[in-house]
Amino acid sequence: MPTKHARIAIVEDEELSASLAEVTPLVESGTSKARLVRDLAIKGAEGVLREERERREALEWLVWWSTSEDGMDREALADVLAMRERDLLDPE
Repeated sequence: MPTKHARIAIVEDEELSASLAEVTPLVESGTSKARLVRDLAIKGAEGVLREERERREALEWLVWWSTSEDGMDREALADVLAMRERDLLDPE
C-alpha cells in the first residue's frame, strides 16, 4: 500500500511470533500483523514514558521525604534499619 511515511522492516523471530500469537485473540478480528505491531509499538512507547514519569515522580517524592523537616528522626530510622540488616545477616 503506498504511503508517504518511511517503512520499518522487522524480523518475525520466535519471540515476536509468540508474542503476536498471544495478543492476536485479544484484538479485532482481521487486524493485520503490521497494524498489530504498529499498535503494540505505540502502546509500548506510552508504557515506557509512563514508567519514566512514575520513576521521576518517585525520586522527587523521595528527595522531598528525605529532606523535609516533618519531625521524623531519620537517624533513628537509619539505626533501626542497620540493626535489622545486622540481625538478618547474623540471626544467632
